[in-house]
Amino acid sequence: MTKLKSSGYKGGNIKTSPKITKNPIEENIQNDQNNFLTLIQNRYINSELSLNDIEIYIQCLKELKNTGSSNTGMIKSFKLQYMIPIIERSLESSNLFSNHLTQQIEYLEKMLLDLTQKEIQPSRTRPKQGKISKENYKGGSVSSKDTISYNLSKEQKIVNDINTFLEGLSNSYLNTIYTKEDLECYIDCLNHFKSSTPVNHYPNNKSLHKVANFTQTIFDNNSISISHLNQQIEGIVKILTEVTPKIIEPKRAKPTQGKVSTLSKGYKK
Repeated sequence: MTKLKSSGYKGGNIKTSPKITKNPIEENIQNDQNNFLTLIQNRYINSELSLNDIEIYIQCLKELKNTGSSNTGMIKSFKLQYMIPIIERSLESSNLFSNHLTQQIEYLEKMLLDLTQKEIQPSRTRPKQGKISKENYKGGSVSSKDTISYNLSKEQKIVNDINTFLEGLSNSYLNTIYTKEDLECYIDCLNHFKSSTPVNHYPNNKSLHKVANFTQTIFDNNSISISHLNQQIEGIVKILTEVTPKIIEPKRAKPTQGKVSTLSKGYKK
């Protein structure tokens, strides 16, 4: 068997596929966009957001894309109004760009064309207490119970619990129990839970720190999902946008008890 001479090799260059470098900032933006749009889609399907809410929001996105601000978002009331100042700040700080707004616009316009909202079931009328007159009674069985118990689904109970939590959080923020930094830090914790990344810093407030630990525990054991974390984030952002904490009045200094010292400056017998 003859050996190949290295001097006789006239082959071509060996090609290697270029490494694709991922931009972690853009990945985070895309993850947040996808989670937000999925949340909006689910709320639209379940009739929690109306066609009017989505159409006004799309109009605001187009204004923000063209001018960086939205007059429509200031003068019209709709359920996604709290998002407008957040997007404005994100554009100013270069955390969002026009292509991200285009992505939202295209997604939502397609959603309105492709999806149909669920019909809202009329709420049952609670029967009035008392006897039924023979003149008005037209047959059928009448329950002897005065109250009706409604069985809530597990999902609805979680949503209700989060709404109750957000109401308490809003009151605590209003009364300066929690600071803006506490709430922003808690939002940061929730985003870390969603992406399964280590939390760098917890809220300084001990109570909210415990809430963050509890939320992480029940999220890790699948008792709540990403949509529930998004519900909290959305609610807290709305609190920071709409609620203004009370101004803390300085306490009056209590006068010192006791006799006037003869050594006090200016004291005269």
